[in-house]
Amino acid sequence: MMSGGIPRSIFVLSMVSMALTSASCVFNTLLPIYMVTELKMSMRTMGMFEGMLEAFSYVVRMFSGVISDRMTSRKAAITAGFVMGAAAKFGMSFATSTVQLFMTKAVDRLGNGVQAAPRDALIGDLSPSTSRSACFGFAQSMRKWGSFMGAGLAFALMKASDNNYRAIFLLASAVSALSTIAFVTLFMRDVRSMGVDFYRTLSVIALYGLGHINESLLEARAIEVGFGKAESTLVVALLCFSVFLCAYPLGKLDDKYGHATTFALGMAALVAGDLVLLFSGQWPWAVFVACGFWGAHWAVVQGPMLSAVVGMAPPHLKGTAFGIFYTMMALVAMAANTMFGSIWHAHSATAAFALSAGIIAVTMLLTPLLLPESAKRGRHVAAAAAKGSGGAGSGGLKPAAA
Repeated sequence: MMSGGIPRSIFVLSMVSMALTSASCVFNTLLPIYMVTELKMSMRTMGMFEGMLEAFSYVVRMFSGVISDRMTSRKAAITAGFVMGAAAKFGMSFATSTVQLFMTKAVDRLGNGVQAAPRDALIGDLSPSTSRSACFGFAQSMRKWGSFMGAGLAFALMKASDNNYRAIFLLASAVSALSTIAFVTLFMRDVRSMGVDFYRTLSVIALYGLGHINESLLEARAIEVGFGKAESTLVVALLCFSVFLCAYPLGKLDDKYGHATTFALGMAALVAGDLVLLFSGQWPWAVFVACGFWGAHWAVVQGPMLSAVVGMAPPHLKGTAFGIFYTMMALVAMAANTMFGSIWHAHSATAAFALSAGIIAVTMLLTPLLLPESAKRGRHVAAAAAKGSGGAGSGGLKPAAA
């Protein structure tokens, strides 16, 4: 208990909220100026823009409150909201049109709405009945102090950077990301009790994700090599059809032979797709051929990979495991897409595809070392091991009580 009757946990949560609010206030202070002076938005459009986003935020808060009452962990909902807000701020930093800004701002409001009700409910859960109002007042004071600091920093940074909006937005985004990491590290003890095998599996998934190129860049490549806008949409259709064909068989294969086998197949498919795309300049139809390989890769991402996450998690922490997984995937996806997009812009599409193939090839070599033995074994291996140890004294399987 801190002085003044404020529990230490509420103090930590309030400090994190203060930092996040400070980062948000930098955006809230500068975005109206940016929209009017840089995007040339009219007052009517700005009014509609902010009105729709504000209404959206309140609707989300209503549903997030109902959902948080039914969740076993309010902290997971808060973390999800914090992650969405941090990712959206990086997106807003690179927005160059009203539509892009609206979409990323909507995600930011969604994140704010998702975390607001569970955060306030958590404060209520953690507050002693004798000082509950003081706890809520302290949390509100810290958020307002964060708003004050954010607005002041917006002024100081505009002066210091000669009105460099992007640099200021990126700095605020970094503060938001670091605050989210601090919350997860300091507040979610379950994150530290997931076990070594879980994080070893997660490290393989992270490397795998770092080599993944978003399908939107594949559509862009289709246009770049000469296909029309309508034909380029077939990229998504073919990818989905390939996943449809591969997902169930690969899931069955994963159950039987283990994650090491399916991860290797998914990585090999992604490398094959990247190598085919290297020839798309001379042979445009390679873009659509690559969709078949990438579909197999996607089938692993959306099936066996999720199975690995839940399989490595302690039985009572499966929800937390998915929260950690999706947080990591959000950060990896943001890093990978920024990296590949920048390389494509600065060099060429083939450079991006070659780098993707190289990252995945290295990951394939590291997977046998990083993936724990329990993740490598499939059903038939586990069943054989169980049969072999069934009669071995205390180590064998015992019949369940009636």
